Amino acid sequence: MRKKRSPVPPLRRRPHLLFAAVLATFVGLLTAPSAGAQETPADPASGGTALVPRPVLVQQDADEQPFVLRPTLKVVARGETADVGERFAAQLRRATGFRVPVRSHGHGNAVRLTVDPKADYTVDGAAPTAESYVLDVNSRGVSITARTAHGAFNGVQTLRQLLPAWAASATPVVTDWRVPATHIEDAPRFSYRGVMLDVARSFQDVDEVKRSIDTLSRMKMSVLHLHLADDQGWRIEITNDGKEPGDPIDYTALHRESGATAMNQRGHRDELGRTGYYTQEQYRDIVAYAKERFVTVVPEVDVPSHTNAALHAIPQLNTDRSLPAPDPATGVVDWNGSGDVGYSALDERHDLTYTFVKHVFRQLAEMTGGPYVHIGGDESHAMGHERYRTLAQCSTLQGGGEGHLCPSGPEGRSTTAKVALSDNVVGGPTAGLAGRQACGDHVRPPLGAAEADEAGTRGSTA
Repeated sequence: MRKKRSPVPPLRRRPHLLFAAVLATFVGLLTAPSAGAQETPADPASGGTALVPRPVLVQQDADEQPFVLRPTLKVVARGETADVGERFAAQLRRATGFRVPVRSHGHGNAVRLTVDPKADYTVDGAAPTAESYVLDVNSRGVSITARTAHGAFNGVQTLRQLLPAWAASATPVVTDWRVPATHIEDAPRFSYRGVMLDVARSFQDVDEVKRSIDTLSRMKMSVLHLHLADDQGWRIEITNDGKEPGDPIDYTALHRESGATAMNQRGHRDELGRTGYYTQEQYRDIVAYAKERFVTVVPEVDVPSHTNAALHAIPQLNTDRSLPAPDPATGVVDWNGSGDVGYSALDERHDLTYTFVKHVFRQLAEMTGGPYVHIGGDESHAMGHERYRTLAQCSTLQGGGEGHLCPSGPEGRSTTAKVALSDNVVGGPTAGLAGRQACGDHVRPPLGAAEADEAGTRGSTA
């Protein structure tokens, strides 16, 4: 049995990790100890352990020889780890100039990736999780053993941080390619680790989104919450395919009209927001790119509020109860590029409101293929509690219930994915709706403030 060395405490953040440290502080999860974490004081003399997020256990011995990457280096990976190994080898080729072949078997100068569903996770008092991994580095090579491919991927991200900073180079660098002798055991404390990217107020193109995914995955984040529509703009193509009989809405107007709008006031450094939208093909490409890096995309299209962009594009959604009032000359609300919130709302008594919601979220769910889509639900100030409650209940399988005036036939008005009705998927207070309500099986009820605080403390398996 391997004898454990005394844990080497994490270093203070180095300047080249400043961005990662700021991101960790903002999210509030990355620098939190993992399950079963052992607190240790800082030791600036220890090399190679400036790791973000901090692993559960890091052990190093300066007396042991490091692993030196040589031109004969190879990656040994097969089965579930093959794709992870190929991507890692590709990065090593770019940075080192070595051939770095990927083999299913091999010895010698190698990085070995292994998935073993029954692998031990030996941190005292901590049970294995789906993302558990153990990383060992010695003079003969590197071994990463995990219970799943996701765990192996996380181990590779840790190894990348142990390598010289040049490991991220896009062109070959001649340097001392070595990794200190290290033993790491790690697993995430939170199963849902995400960041929201708001492309509704200012558009970011596909390559920019992919760069964000790369950054998230290097930090072992697991969710990209992609905010696709708000008052200021609509960023996802919705087609007319699969419309219900008699549906008069031209859904292509969403990206045609409101894909051309964005923030034009109070932007970052007074910059104007950028316009644009993703075609369905581009969106699927983003989702596939994220999936390869074990990041789940959670798309958000806001209802019943933050809907000015939808009301600006779709005349049929504008009624005498929708908010704000439409322009009599155009039949739609004016475009609003300000940062104002809480003023827009769909008409909860209008049949086409539910036709619209069903069609949009069905396409969004089919394109995403993941466990969640997000319907916003926040800052419905102008709509008021009762109208919000009615729309929420009429949008679910069980309908509005006694005392609610649902339009005809609420049955079946739910998306094909689980839908989060709270301000965020993980948990948070929902402005505009106080307390819980009976929502159908396909809708997660919003959290009250106390519950949100508790959820933020303990994490979530949403």
